Amino acid sequence: MALGIDFTQLGLDVGGGAVIGGIIGFTAKKLAKVIAVIIGLELALFKFLESRGILAVDWDRLSAGLVGAGEAATAQTTSSSPG
Repeated sequence: MALGIDFTQLGLDVGGGAVIGGIIGFTAKKLAKVIAVIIGLELALFKFLESRGILAVDWDRLSAGLVGAGEAATAQTTSSSPG
């Protein structure tokens, strides 16, 4: 009993999906790096301006927000995991 599978079309579909997925993954990785560099430069600028007395940064409050976001993400991940 033949199912009538066209292996050429199947190969093109799978290969095309792999290429598109690779392009999306590559782009997402590059975008994440650009965002990380921008955030790092912004924090360095804050530190520079603070050292010159132009800006006052509450580093404890800033880092507490980051820690709180990380803890919230961890809690959400562990609460939604199957098991």
